[in-house]
Formats: sequence, structure tokens, C-alpha cells
Amino acid sequence: MSWLERVLTIGAVVVSAALVLAVPFFLPAWKQKIVSVVVGIAGLLATALLGYHGYRRQLDGVRVANVKSIFQLVQRFREKTGRCPLQGRSSGEPLGVNISNRPLPEQYRRPPPGAPGSIIPSHEFVAELRSALGEVEVQFDPQRVPFGPPNFYQYQFDGSHFGVAASLWFDRPGTKQLGLHYYKYELRGSCAGPDGQ
Repeated sequence: MSWLERVLTIGAVVVSAALVLAVPFFLPAWKQKIVSVVVGIAGLLATALLGYHGYRRQLDGVRVANVKSIFQLVQRFREKTGRCPLQGRSSGEPLGVNISNRPLPEQYRRPPPGAPGSIIPSHEFVAELRSALGEVEVQFDPQRVPFGPPNFYQYQFDGSHFGVAASLWFDRPGTKQLGLHYYKYELRGSCAGPDGQ
């Protein structure tokens, strides 16, 4: 949460509390109740919305860091083995992994309608990374409740390149807007081995 968001949140709480406490001194009883309820609800909404905004920004920062971490694991795997994870399973069709530590809805367990390739379960991707790198920690999305854009990470392999991506709520350098509060952040790399082959 930025300093401005904190100031606005604290300000909304202070103004709401001041109005709720001051209302009994200048309005008749029936108006006091109405104004108190309206001001209280407005203060709570303002506080919740400002807090939610900061929460989403914080999640986006964690997601960017996690994409970088997974990207580095894939690069280490490639440097050690000379290939990308799941490259041995490719028959020329794109492969994808929706990296999550919880069950995903059916729509995320297969490619979108009309798209070629296949989606590999994330536990198989993690197992392949660990087969070459040992016991590594793969980061998962910090959001616990599915809401908004997909909240899992993606690994894609197209035969010669790989990508690691996340969906973000806010725009930032290196993102591509896919919808309202839906930005794709992706890092891409080559699947050539350490010798450039």
C-alpha cells in the first residue's frame, strides 16, 4: 500500500468517526440515526476499496517476483540438461502448464477451444524441474480465492522457446492488457542448450 493510499484510508476512517461522533450535537434524533448509518457505510466502503486497491497492488508485486523465480528455475534446468522442462514430451505441438497448488476448474485443464497443444498437470512440471535441480521450491500464486483474472502461473513451451507468465490486476512495464484489470506479465527465453544448440 502506497503512502497516499494509507493517508486516504486513515483519513476516511478519521472523518467517518468524527462525523458519527459529531452528528448527535447538531441534528434531531431521527436524522442522527440516518446520517450516522450513511456516513458509517460510506466510511467503511471507502476504507475497504482503498485497502483492496493496495492489496491487489501487493499481490501483483508478489506475482512478478514469483514469475522471475520460476523463470530462473527453468533457465537453471535448461543450463543443466540442455533442454527445457517437458521438451522431451513435445511432438511439435505447444505445451502449457497452469502452475497451481490447488485444483483448477476444468476450463484451465485443457487448451482453449480451437487452440493446438495440451495442458500438462503442474505436479508433472514440478517433478521434472526437481529431477534435474533437486528439491527446489516452486512459487504458487498468493491469492487463495479464485477471483478476477486467472490466479495461477503459466509455463508455455512451443518447441524452441518457453515463457513464464502471470495475470496482474494493474498495468506495469512489460505487461499486455487483455481486459479490465487483466494484464499479462511474461518472461520469455530460448530452449537452446548451454552450447546454443
